[in-house]
Amino acid sequence: MPAYEVAYGVRLLDDVHNYFPALLYSQGRFMSTNQILHYIRYQIMTQFPRHGRIMPLNRAVDESLASAEFILNLLNNFVIHDGTGTGTAFAAPVIVRATPAQINEGSEIVRDISGSNCAVCQDVIVEADTCRRLRACRHIYHQSCIDQWYRRSVRCPTCRHDIREAAASADAGAAAAAVADSPM
Repeated sequence: MPAYEVAYGVRLLDDVHNYFPALLYSQGRFMSTNQILHYIRYQIMTQFPRHGRIMPLNRAVDESLASAEFILNLLNNFVIHDGTGTGTAFAAPVIVRATPAQINEGSEIVRDISGSNCAVCQDVIVEADTCRRLRACRHIYHQSCIDQWYRRSVRCPTCRHDIREAAASADAGAAAAAVADSPM
């Protein structure tokens, strides 16, 4: 077994450097999470062939093996298995939502606007509809449609403008106005 090399000064990274170098230096060879896990299992079996069998290991090797098992468990936690023997890394999507305050700051309720289509539901907007106009891009939608849309996304369905930017720019504008109005 080659001497343990301290390359990073962080035990976990040094363990990966010494026992799983392909994870750091040859990532292109792995096309799936399963290939990474097989590589880690293979490295554990070749680096520590007698672990838990005949010969007790010294403390340094025990610590390194614990790190290897930690890395394996960590990678397993990032894989969602679908029952087919394959897995998808980071498969759980993260939903980013705009707060009601951000939606109110970035839009306004309008009525009596007709003739255009709501890009969310594709229906024609008629005079009786309550609509929401986005302040930054001026796109208009049925209020119920765009409010439902903002439960799944923070972006305008037409131009992809982030509704949260309106609140941030309004806060910055108010701060700049306050500074401009203050006596010197």
